[in-house]
Amino acid sequence: MGFFARFIQEPVSTGYGFGGTVTTAGLVMLPMLVLMALAGFLTGPLTRILSLRAQLVAGTALISLATAGIALLHGSLVLLTVEAAVFGLGLGVTFAALTNLVIGSVPAHQTGVAGGMNTNLRTIGSAVGTALTTAIITGSAGTAGGQPSEQGYTTGFLVLAVLAAVAAVIALMSRPAAAPATEVLIETPLAEAELQPAR
Repeated sequence: MGFFARFIQEPVSTGYGFGGTVTTAGLVMLPMLVLMALAGFLTGPLTRILSLRAQLVAGTALISLATAGIALLHGSLVLLTVEAAVFGLGLGVTFAALTNLVIGSVPAHQTGVAGGMNTNLRTIGSAVGTALTTAIITGSAGTAGGQPSEQGYTTGFLVLAVLAAVAAVIALMSRPAAAPATEVLIETPLAEAELQPAR
């Protein structure tokens, strides 16, 4: 969402920007950050009525809805604030649900490895997504002042919306992983152990 802040700060002369300051962009994104944090805490209690898989589907669907809204409906800061808040809620639910699903699908002694791989892949995905969005937005026909065109932003956010929708479909169609096998250690008292003769 780095380009979301830049979109708000684009000059009014571009025909789509708001000429906002860094403070303005931060205030618009504040509800997004708050809801993102709260969503992580709500994932646990929500499992009583909504499975982690269902939460993952809902989270990615919210991300798709929010980014599509930003792409097509960005005429006011109030509207952008609401759309960013929906994005934050979806992202928070998605990250929390995905982490719990990954850790819950492996044996207990592999949770550290699974959690680390999840973090690494998330970082790689963010980097690839940022690079893709940058190429789309900056590669568009710019304005006379050198800023990206509105169409570039629209296309970039629509691509993100499509990718999030694909993720939602994949999560919806995927089968729940089987419960990992539990290792049971049986302790035998030393006094009861039988000594076998050497052969």
